[in-house]
Amino acid sequence: MPGTRSLVLTCLVALLTLAAACAGPSTAPATPASPTTAVLTTNSDGSTVKVTAPVPTAPANNSTFAQGVTSAQLQATAATGQFSSAPTLSYRFEVYKGSSIAGSPVATLFASPSNSVVSVNTGSLNLLTPYAWRVRAESGGAPGPWSSAQAFTTGGQPRRDANAFGGQVPRNLAIADLQSQLGPVTAAHNAEVQASCNNGRNVLDFPTVLLQALRQIDNRWGFNCRRGNCADPSNDAITYHWGVGSSEQSTKVYIFDVIGGLDAVVGCKTQIVDVTDATFGAGTVGRYSLLGRFPVNNPDF
Repeated sequence: MPGTRSLVLTCLVALLTLAAACAGPSTAPATPASPTTAVLTTNSDGSTVKVTAPVPTAPANNSTFAQGVTSAQLQATAATGQFSSAPTLSYRFEVYKGSSIAGSPVATLFASPSNSVVSVNTGSLNLLTPYAWRVRAESGGAPGPWSSAQAFTTGGQPRRDANAFGGQVPRNLAIADLQSQLGPVTAAHNAEVQASCNNGRNVLDFPTVLLQALRQIDNRWGFNCRRGNCADPSNDAITYHWGVGSSEQSTKVYIFDVIGGLDAVVGCKTQIVDVTDATFGAGTVGRYSLLGRFPVNNPDF
């Protein structure tokens, strides 16, 4: 019957097609490549190199440095390969101002590992300032994952301990500070010298820049309040607090004139004249103040 013949032919074609498919060459399943550290795929944190994050080890997280210490030796254990030995790695350190990773880094530093440790020095940073840092491994410019963020705070201004001198820092140490700084500061800031000399009693341009330099040596340096009146600060003299305790408003001070005399070429000149004994001998006083121009960081010693 025509209908039966058509059905038989259809079934025969289907069987022949299936047989051809089964007789085709077999293909073994592909063996997946073994992952290695060289495999570059972008992870959720943006890293591509398959290495572990370095582990920070120093300085201790949230540590505060000693007086005058403004640089940090940042240290971490080196990264290792996640699947095999790591490729050749360099390390990028980023340092941020503030106690967290935010904004742009104030320093980007690079180092190579030594004996599974990677370390770099920040160089001098600001006094009494919080910083945060992190580190990652890199290979050929491709980044690994960042370490956890770490934080530290630099030390305040250095300060001589008056107790080490029987309660009074010797005058010759203060004079030595001035001798080391007055010449260089004058050379760099002659305009400030002339402003303080010529523009009125309370123009503090030169005392301010001179104290900025001196307080990097010892934060006992400050402005002089004429006759003890801090509403009338001196434009040509500064003080050094020699005693134990807080410096602000103290009358335990050495007093030095730092501007005096005229030169036909440069105008007003700088000098060091110790007027301590003359001031107190005249029955008046000098008084120390920062006048709000510098952070008060005066431990009681």
